[in-house]
Amino acid sequence: MKTGFPKAYTVVGNVKKQGNRNSSLSLLVLNRGGRLFHTEYLKNLECQDFRDILWIEDPPPPRDIENLALQFPQVRFLLLPEPASPGEKINLAIRETQAPWLLVLWNDIPPPRSTSLFRERWTDPPPRKGSPGKEGCLCLTPGLIGGGGETLPVIRVPVYHKKRLKVLCLPPDQPEKPTLYPFDYAGIYNREKFQSTGGFDGDMKNPYWQKMDFGFRAFMWGEKILCDPAFRLHYTGETPQEETTPDEDYLRFSLKNLQVRVEGKEGFLPPLCFWLYLFRSGAGFASCRRQFKEIAGQVRLWRDRYRYDASGVTDLWEEDY
Repeated sequence: MKTGFPKAYTVVGNVKKQGNRNSSLSLLVLNRGGRLFHTEYLKNLECQDFRDILWIEDPPPPRDIENLALQFPQVRFLLLPEPASPGEKINLAIRETQAPWLLVLWNDIPPPRSTSLFRERWTDPPPRKGSPGKEGCLCLTPGLIGGGGETLPVIRVPVYHKKRLKVLCLPPDQPEKPTLYPFDYAGIYNREKFQSTGGFDGDMKNPYWQKMDFGFRAFMWGEKILCDPAFRLHYTGETPQEETTPDEDYLRFSLKNLQVRVEGKEGFLPPLCFWLYLFRSGAGFASCRRQFKEIAGQVRLWRDRYRYDASGVTDLWEEDY
């Protein structure tokens, strides 16, 4: 499955990747845009037992980046030449780290105080039944608490209502409940499973549709994304809002997921879907034909991976909700 990550970037600090080789967990910190709390946040990571600590920055980089790298030698700063979507940054981090698990946070979500119990419960073998072990889930997402102390409705449940797809937002109330995608990208990602499912689509720039595409593909291919409220993290600022308005990325998401059919344990994209895509997109015939051919080729290449179509994915939630 075609994905994307920045092809060129600058690495500052910890270029020899000197982390704890015995740790099964690496950390990626995504920057929400603020420059004021780098030092404070990084100090909280000094005693943490991560294999790698990655911090990815859009341009322009902080003016004190060299000093930060000297002050926090365990952190590897990846400086991008141009802005990238959160999904592209996670793709890059998965490529950079060798740990089997990657914890993804933002710089307004403080890291857990200790990783020992954290890793013992969720990532270190042997995993407990139902946890994200070798035969477990692609991503374990946390229960998130807003800046005002409220429990956020981070579980996403897809349903069809009058033949239209809707996504319900529910608070986590039980351990390890399925959720369509990781809210705000936060969670523990299984590196091997992430790579085998293709990661996030780098051609999508709207985070909402990028996460929707990631989640639908994961479940259509038989993977699982779970939310465990015992894995609890807090926002220090305002809760980010999702932009759910259908746009160009929605059309790409729909073509890659909602239009795919599964017959005889194989997925395929019906040729007639091209005309619907052409009508909805408003783009030129040649451009639409090129994009349709690309996506149809991806579906054909990975046809044996499909276990469910989009309707079948929504049925997976019937027993739980």
